[in-house]
Amino acid sequence: DTLAGSADGTLGALRVQVQGVRMRHYPDTDTMEIDDPTIRAIAPDGSVTVASARLAVSNGDATQVQLQGAARVRREATAAVSAIEFESEFLHAFMNTEGLRSHLPVRLRQGTSELRVGGIDYDNLTRSAKLGAPVRARFELPQR
Repeated sequence: DTLAGSADGTLGALRVQVQGVRMRHYPDTDTMEIDDPTIRAIAPDGSVTVASARLAVSNGDATQVQLQGAARVRREATAAVSAIEFESEFLHAFMNTEGLRSHLPVRLRQGTSELRVGGIDYDNLTRSAKLGAPVRARFELPQR
């Protein structure tokens, strides 16, 4: 069985949709655990981010989600920016501020370029990242 839930943003627009196999809600802390989650978030500019893992631990309104086990976050391409994808055993996603953190190794891919870092603190709004050592990078120049 699959469960699904969503949180509405302003003017009734869908902002975050959470699906998974099983959910456990803990009312005392207003947190949820979701098995095999898929989370789809839509930013105010219309860009879409999709996240998945073996387990998600979320606060009640899904604005903060800890993805554990084969965690993957993909921000889909827009007209201005190519898709960007993060993979790790742990990713902490901040939906409202469009941030992503991990203290564990992360593989980051955008286009044909790839970074492998020891940890990350990424801010999508400013398009900046603090990378933890060790850092390995492969960049490919655009074709002319």
